[in-house]
Parts: sequence; structure tokens; C-alpha cells
Amino acid sequence: MRGRTIVLAGFVTIVAWMSSAAWRPSERWRGFNIVTRIYNDRNEFREDDFKLIRQLGFNFARVTLNYRHWIVGGDWSRIDDAKLVSVDRAVEYGRKYGVHIQLCFHRAPGWCVASWPVEPKNLFKDAEPLEVCAKHWRHFAERYKEVPPEALSFNLVNEPPGASEDAYARVARRLIAEIHAVSPERFIVSDGLGGARRPCAALLGMPGVGQATRGYQPTDVSLYNCPWGSPMAREPMWPYDPCAPIGNFLGPHKRLAYGDHPLALESLPTGKLGFVFGIINGKVTFEVVADGERVAEWELEPKADDPQWDGYTVSKRWKTASARFTGTRAVELKKPAKRVEVRVLKGDWACIWDVAFRADGTAIEARFPIYVEFGAHVNYVQRYDVKKNRFHPVPDPGDENYVRKYADDGLEYLYRHIFRYWNDALAQGEFAMIGEFAVWKKTPHPVALALMEDYLKLAKERDMGWALWQFRGEHGICNSGRTDIEYEDIPGFPDYKLDRKMYELLKRY
Repeated sequence: MRGRTIVLAGFVTIVAWMSSAAWRPSERWRGFNIVTRIYNDRNEFREDDFKLIRQLGFNFARVTLNYRHWIVGGDWSRIDDAKLVSVDRAVEYGRKYGVHIQLCFHRAPGWCVASWPVEPKNLFKDAEPLEVCAKHWRHFAERYKEVPPEALSFNLVNEPPGASEDAYARVARRLIAEIHAVSPERFIVSDGLGGARRPCAALLGMPGVGQATRGYQPTDVSLYNCPWGSPMAREPMWPYDPCAPIGNFLGPHKRLAYGDHPLALESLPTGKLGFVFGIINGKVTFEVVADGERVAEWELEPKADDPQWDGYTVSKRWKTASARFTGTRAVELKKPAKRVEVRVLKGDWACIWDVAFRADGTAIEARFPIYVEFGAHVNYVQRYDVKKNRFHPVPDPGDENYVRKYADDGLEYLYRHIFRYWNDALAQGEFAMIGEFAVWKKTPHPVALALMEDYLKLAKERDMGWALWQFRGEHGICNSGRTDIEYEDIPGFPDYKLDRKMYELLKRY
């Protein structure tokens, strides 16, 4: 199990990843993320976690790691083998209890989905972190060279950013080459593009390589009132209308990364257009433009002592205040509009929860919700049907031929927003799994189970494995800290309290 540090002299030839690395899992991986070592290098892996995972009938553990925990004195080019002994133990526990271990660089040199603390350089743009990350993966490949592929796999980088496919593929190919040069049969999982949401086409067909997606959409259900998720979102429910807009409204600097996708309303007659807001982060200015003419502009800024603002908080990290604006805003359309656009003109980001339109001469409002997905854009145009007094979604460009697949709204929502993008890869026989999915403890238990079951149904239908984010903890089946369930004791494991209903749900799939 003990390896030696490898000092790289240059690039590994591309021939490495075209070698005989062809092993792939023969059974569907079903298990959990073990998050012990993301934040604190003093935490030790618990043998009982791995033992109980197997005893409960699961076969997989994705072990999330932080490279800063095994480097010397903050120097990312120097690896301290003594600090990898605890990782050795996790691998050994997996072998002992028949749980496949997947080691994941949750924080890799030059990249982490958690933007704090900031990495000094960018893995997907700069040469140095790529060399360093390749060195670290080669070190792991050497260290665990004798561990059979049935027992151990590697997950390159957790949730890469929305970098270009070429930029990501360049990094992934290099890391794959380093690993397969040492351990040709080591199976490697590469998270998909844009936070693992869609497969990287440039990596399809590579022997010994699979890809992984995520299962957190919609985040105002899965991360309801979670500290890093969707604070003070509307009371969660499931299922959602699969064709409702999803996202939040981004200010100009964020639109540079995600693109400009205003809420667009088409074919509006004269009438009154109203908005119900969610969280506003910092001072923002909304604008409403009808056929190129600005018809309304509102400045909203959270205030601690204003009754219209609920849940006022200040972020020490970002130095911004946020709160939910409980008031409403409306605009009179005095002439018909072919297209009305709503966006954040200035500021950081904001949420609109509901849109209502009352056409002149109509007694009943036409309404639709906007579901919050932080970092996503509002991605459907809504067209008003004057005869039916309702809105219908107009698909994004390139999506006009979309055909509904599922009668069930929950399944259709997840298929439309996640699973359909994996159709081609799966049809080609590629390996794919859900590397993370979960629902935070504040979401009501019945709602959480309903969302989770739809994910599990679609994954099983496609023979995709999955890993719940946490085995033991706020997202897990043990010790989640929920207040809306009764826990069960587990004989022989006095420190574990089981969420029986969630466990039984996972076991069925």
C-alpha cells in the first residue's frame, strides 16, 4: 500500500490512455459519499461506516478528499506520505467489508467547487496546477497500484466548472494518462461538464473511463434552508411543473459566466403584470422592457428594520446583505407587447418566485412559478394564450422538437433537466452514475422521499449507480438531525440512528 513520490519530467504520452485499460464495474454501484476528510485533516475514517454500509446491503463509498491535507507546509508540489495513511485505511476498510472505494479529489490543485478558500491558480487555465494535479494523481496510482480495480476507482475532479469542453477534456485526458500509465486497469470516473450536469462528449469512448452526474435539482427542494443552498426558499413541494422556468436572476457580472437569459413573456395584450419576490442579495435594480422600451425599473435593497424584508442576514465573506422582499411590484402594459423581458439591470442576484398577469377585461389572473436554482438562469420563454388565459412554455432554441417522455410530472421534470442529456452516452454503452444526490434535513421528509424516489427510478431504469451525499450526517440515512422523523437504533452500532423510511427507499433501488 505504501507508494513513492514521483517527480515528473514532462508530459506522459497520450498512448497511456489508449492502453488496455478496459475494466469496468460489473454491478451497479449503490452507496454513499464519505465526507470525513473534506474540511478537517484530523478527522479519521470510521471503520463502522464501511462495515454498516455493507451490512445494510450497499456496495459503494465515494471518499471525498482535499489535497491540502497531504501536502507539506502549504507547498502543493510536496506530498507527505505519512498524511495518506488514513486514506490507506479507508481503502483497507472497503476491501475488508466488500465496499468498492472511489477516491475523489473534491479539492484538487487549482480547483474546488467551494470557492473558499480560493485556489492560487486555475486548473483549467494555468499550466502549473495541471502539472501538480497530474503529479498527485500519479502518486495515488503508484500508492494503490496493487489494489485490484474491483476494490478501488478514482474520481478525477469534483464538479468541474462551466469551462469549455476542450479545456476540461485537456485536463481530464492528462490526468487519465498519468493514472493509466501506472495502473492501466484502474477505472476512472470523470464528472460531467458544468458541475457534472452533462457528459463531456470529448471523453466518450475512452477505455476504462466513465462519467458522473449530480442529483440536486431543483435546489429549492433538495437544499431547502441549507446554509450553502437555497436560504428561505418557498416551502418545498414535489413534483414541479416540468416546463416552468427555473433559475435566479443574475446581475451583469454573473451573466458573463452564465449568459444573459432574462425572463421573456410573449404575446401579451394590455393588462397588469405583477411579481412576487424571493431572496434579494445586495442592492439590485430590476428592469422590465416591452418591445425594446423600458416600462418599469425598481431598486430593491435589503433592510434590517423594514417590515417588507424578512430574514435579513449579512454575509461576512461576501460583505453583502440578503433578505426576502415580501412586497410586490407591478407594471401596467398600456399597449400589447410581442415580447416583455425582465432582468437584473444592476447588482448581484435576486429571485422572483411567482409571476401573474391579468389581461384587461379578465377577472382571473394567469400565473406561473419560477423555481429557484442558484447559479442557473431562467431558461424558458413563456407565451400567453389569450383564449385560455394561461402561459405556455416556449422551448429554448434547439429544443423545439422536445417530446414529453413521462406522464408523471416529477419524472418528466428530472428527465427534462438532467437525464435526457445522458441519453446518447448511455446508448453508446458508456458508464454513467449519479456521483452525488441528496436532500437536506430541513426539507419535509415526505417531500424529500418523493424527490429521491424519482431520481432513483430514473437511475435504475438506465442501470446507473448512485451515491447519496453522506451516509452519516444531515443528508444521510444515519444521524441526519431531522426533527420530523423517529430514528431507530441499530444493534451493534450504538452511535448510529437510522432513518428507516429513507433506508428502505434506497434499498428498493
